[in-house]
Amino acid sequence: MLKKILLVLCLFFSVGVVVFAADSDDQIKERMKQRLVKINDYKDKGVLGENNSGYLETKAKDEAANKIAKEENTDRRAVYSEIAKRTKASVDKVGQQRAIKIAEISKKGHWLQDKEGKWYRKE
Repeated sequence: MLKKILLVLCLFFSVGVVVFAADSDDQIKERMKQRLVKINDYKDKGVLGENNSGYLETKAKDEAANKIAKEENTDRRAVYSEIAKRTKASVDKVGQQRAIKIAEISKKGHWLQDKEGKWYRKE
């Protein structure tokens, strides 16, 4: 009887973790989606830039932009970590690959960091 109870509890908690993880993924996606307009606005103004590790950095002193960058970077780190687990890559490698894609699709005038660490505006 005790084994059955333990089995049911284990099953319940494992399903709960999966559901919680799915909710977390959806929440992360929603938060990132909600921030996108503001992030792009800050990029257009030259306040935020994309570094070569796949994260945002502030290019000007702006507390609101800094707060958004920190929140976005936290969510990006979670996404990169999940991708790294699935692909057996490091989180850093996933971020670097994402940085390349971000640079490709960035608008003219946005701040980007090359692989050597130098900042430039996309032409």
